[in-house]
Amino acid sequence: MIRSVNLFCLVTSTLLFVQGCADQNPKPLEVKLSSQEAESLYASFNLLEQTLVEHSPLVHESLASPASEDEIRELRKFLGGVKNQNLEAWYGWHNGCTNRLYDLIPLGRMLSISESTTDLVEIREIPFVHSRRKRSLKLLEDVAGDGFYIDLTDSKSRVFYEMLEDPYPTYYGTLDQFLTFIAKVHAAGIVTIDGQGMTSFPYDVYDRIENEYLKSLK
Repeated sequence: MIRSVNLFCLVTSTLLFVQGCADQNPKPLEVKLSSQEAESLYASFNLLEQTLVEHSPLVHESLASPASEDEIRELRKFLGGVKNQNLEAWYGWHNGCTNRLYDLIPLGRMLSISESTTDLVEIREIPFVHSRRKRSLKLLEDVAGDGFYIDLTDSKSRVFYEMLEDPYPTYYGTLDQFLTFIAKVHAAGIVTIDGQGMTSFPYDVYDRIENEYLKSLK
């Protein structure tokens, strides 16, 4: 009798675990922008592009070319045929970077479509990872393999930063808002290249800009 009960508990636990894993990979939502939202988003991309050229030319030069139509099609295929206009605009701006030592912002090197999708495939194979990480695509990566993400099941495509060992992410608003934040960082003219050839951001100045921005979201 005891063995039967233990077997029932084992089977039930296994089924619950499998169900939990399945729930961690819900189908991505289609994200369409209104004409006003699209106009605002592309204005933010233009602002960021101009700001990088003026204040951080080396970072700008390290960004890769825009994603090709074939690469965008591969992104849609990866998302199950779903079109996410925010993501397509992001990779259509620059598809990753050519210098792995240059961060776009602290804790954020720009990833390509291939790098982002490969990362998500790999993270979904790791047990006990929070479901939020398994339903999100990494846009920017830090040296520890964490970074900035977009939740594929969020209709607003909000951006958040998360460390694997920390279950409490920091949200940076919509992609449109996130772009304006990055532009503010570079407009401050604080980015330099250190002795190791890596981008350097004075953290006291960056923290002030970041804290002011996060407070504005609330």
